[in-house]
Amino acid sequence: MISNKYQDYTFDQRQLLGKSNESRIIQEALAKDIVQMILVKLNQTL
Repeated sequence: MISNKYQDYTFDQRQLLGKSNESRIIQEALAKDIVQMILVKLNQTL
């Protein structure tokens, strides 16, 4: 059995820019979370 389904992909520059911004926001949030975890661990050892 052969599938004849085709997916249509369209390129939208606005979505690309949104993904870039989304990636930056996620990276910043993760960095803040990591710093917070480090500070908690440091406080536990003191």
